[in-house]
Amino acid sequence: MEYYRILGLEKNATIIEIKRAYRKMAREYHPDLNSGKDAEKHFIRIKAAYDTLCDPLKRESYDNGLSYAKKQYNYNNNYKNEHNSRPEPNSAKNTAYKKKDEPLKKADEDLSRLITFTLGKDEYALNIDQVLGIVGSATIKEPEQPNSALDGIIHTRGEDWPVIDLARSFGINGDENDGPAKIILAEIEGIKVGFLVNKVSLVTDLASAMIRDMPNSPLGDTFLSLKMAMVGERMIIILDLDHILSPAVISALRSLGQNGG
Repeated sequence: MEYYRILGLEKNATIIEIKRAYRKMAREYHPDLNSGKDAEKHFIRIKAAYDTLCDPLKRESYDNGLSYAKKQYNYNNNYKNEHNSRPEPNSAKNTAYKKKDEPLKKADEDLSRLITFTLGKDEYALNIDQVLGIVGSATIKEPEQPNSALDGIIHTRGEDWPVIDLARSFGINGDENDGPAKIILAEIEGIKVGFLVNKVSLVTDLASAMIRDMPNSPLGDTFLSLKMAMVGERMIIILDLDHILSPAVISALRSLGQNGG
């Protein structure tokens, strides 16, 4: 896979590993820091690889070889004009980069990157750092052994993942307008699990200041520490992966793994 090769990663790289590789290579090839003839070209390719692999939906399409509209990362004239006056590189390059990177890093820390989806009539989200990937739901199969905690099994990434329908788990009635189902892959307390959801959206970046505690949980007493954000007229309910499943379901999944599925 070219994008993985560009960042020096394996196909099963995590979001954290992708971010770490991008930051390292961006420091090496950023045109403000590297005056080499091919630095700009390398930086554009690195940015394209990062923006695809750090977005679960784009990454799914890329991994599956599907055709989708790829953003063309041109080093546009506005950016060039802003940076044409940059000083010549010198021996203080690392110091200069640190000064340039500090406000960018702070801005990045002030953003929460969320993968959003619908359950019934409401919109929910998980932090992208908690998501291992997204796959289609067409290959869900019945578990070999009956288990009340499961809604099925999906084989992906070389192993079987238990699947839980989040709407059923939360006691949410389905909506006739529910979109195509997707499975969000995640890991909870060392257990790999897939969550069946609807209408998965592209990554949404929200300023941390927009996120606040939700005064009244729509999911009952089990989920009292929910967060929420208002984006225009949209209310996004932000779930915490550490509290998304009840202890009883966690215990059932752990038992399933110990029994070999």
